[in-house]
Amino acid sequence: MKGKKVITTFDFNWKKEYRDENWNRIGLNVSILKALKNNWNLFAGIENYYTIDSKSTNSFEIRPWAMLNLKSKISNKLYFSQFLKTEWRNFYNAESMSFQNYNRLRYRFHFDWTVHSDINTISLKPGVEWYVLKNNFTGERYANSREIYLRCTIEKNQKEWNFGIKQESFLVNTQPNAEKANTLFLEYKF
Repeated sequence: MKGKKVITTFDFNWKKEYRDENWNRIGLNVSILKALKNNWNLFAGIENYYTIDSKSTNSFEIRPWAMLNLKSKISNKLYFSQFLKTEWRNFYNAESMSFQNYNRLRYRFHFDWTVHSDINTISLKPGVEWYVLKNNFTGERYANSREIYLRCTIEKNQKEWNFGIKQESFLVNTQPNAEKANTLFLEYKF
């Protein structure tokens, strides 16, 4: 991927709430990266998710988005990365034949520490992300307000595995009895 000005990425991902065996989400997404000057990048994409939840109705989501990213070098093996992302979230519930949508802003920063670089590159990425909701969708079970996470990334031949754990803090008005959850995630990018 290095040296290219425009990169297209596809990813398949799965997300599971650790304490709730009834909630799962799978996704298939596409994104395009445009490298700008001085470590700035511009991204755009569309995310597609299917949420399986026995406590609530299953739903399908289409999420177009755009993002501006800055990655700053601290040392040869350590980078500081941050982004500002805007999303247009569109939910379709087949059972009730309903459609709802809203916009959301996200700000994330994380460290990118390369712990091994040979045939595979292995990186650890601890970070924090904040969600700013213009109008939260009250039917959505998890409209986050903050995430703290640790992600492990393994890259080889322009393909990437990511896995990790997040602690998600939710808006109290949408989840009054569950202000935090631990979530496992796995994704494959190609």
